[in-house]
Amino acid sequence: MCRALMYLGKNVPVYELLYKTDASLVKQAYDPKQMSGMQNLAGFGMAVWNEHFIHKEKPLLFHSTSLPFYDKNLEHIASQISGECIFAHVRGVPYSVAGRSEGLIISEQNLHPFYFEGQPLALAHNGAISHMEVLKPYLAREIETDYFTQIKGSTDTEWLYALFLSRLQSAQPNLAQMIQAVFETIEILRNIRAKNNIFSYSPINLFISDGKRLIATRYVIDYGHYSADGLTAHSGYHSLWYTLGERYSFIEDRYEMRGYPAKNSIIVSSEPLTLDPSSWIKVPEYSLLAVERDGDTLDLQIFDIQL
Repeated sequence: MCRALMYLGKNVPVYELLYKTDASLVKQAYDPKQMSGMQNLAGFGMAVWNEHFIHKEKPLLFHSTSLPFYDKNLEHIASQISGECIFAHVRGVPYSVAGRSEGLIISEQNLHPFYFEGQPLALAHNGAISHMEVLKPYLAREIETDYFTQIKGSTDTEWLYALFLSRLQSAQPNLAQMIQAVFETIEILRNIRAKNNIFSYSPINLFISDGKRLIATRYVIDYGHYSADGLTAHSGYHSLWYTLGERYSFIEDRYEMRGYPAKNSIIVSSEPLTLDPSSWIKVPEYSLLAVERDGDTLDLQIFDIQL
């Protein structure tokens, strides 16, 4: 069980999103308020886009296997930069004495968000695909060679990322093409699982962004079918929330999104960043949330995902 955070909107300091709220992403690493019971101590990663970066079309990437609440490099970087789009992830994996189980190795190659050089999109995942060792040979046939050769780690997420990129119809995809690629990625995965008689619970909360658009899914393949493969610690739908407004800022004694119903900024997160969730909206089950910047405002749509 991982935790992820995406922000799109008016320029905001990274430190305020990662550290300053009472349920910030850094705090969620060791004390998640939802889906608690598994600490997210397997590494941290983030991608930040800023119009004033030298290469503004590319994100600033940071990955570290250090615990984020002890990582002084992360704290220093976060205090010095801001972004119009911020995409961060803390990785949680089940404890393993051997530490060598499929996808569970703690290494920089396994940290989210994943970003292949030359591609506009980064991707992270909250969930786990059951029996991935069986699926990989079949998934390899669906992945373009250029992306397959860039897979360096052992996570199911990096394979999903390569599969997703292989479904895109353009090197600079628009939002509709990104959404279609997500649908096709899920459909291919479902079909391969069915052909191999794999019907065990596999949550797929995907987070995707190119700095100007973002997509997040709240989805489970074969909900209710549980197996003894170690993926049943959280057998419900993985949580996903968003808050929308004019600007994320400090108000009186706390940070919150202000100015709703203005649609200038959005936070999408595995759980609310504040202990008071009254300004947050839960993303429906079996849904895809898509957001695109249109001038100074954001266009938000929610689509159903086929069961």
